[in-house]
Amino acid sequence: MSAEKIKVLEGLVANLQVHIAQQQKQIIQMQRQLHFDTEIRQILVQQMQQMQRTQSQQSQQMQQMQRTQMQQAQSQQTQQVPI
Repeated sequence: MSAEKIKVLEGLVANLQVHIAQQQKQIIQMQRQLHFDTEIRQILVQQMQQMQRTQSQQSQQMQQMQRTQMQQAQSQQTQQVPI
């Protein structure tokens, strides 16, 4: 193989090495972004679960208040019965 062909091949190899290094940097950045996205997703899921628990508690409190109001109304009705 001539010296000229060897130089051309060495140049191509050097270009490929630069390209590979750039791709590796991009892959590392993508992995970091994916890790960050995963953490955000986990936080969002935790917040949604907390909101669901809060809504469930509020619903139970409302039902309890409604039962109390019904009991009070029934109690008032029995007290108002004329003798």
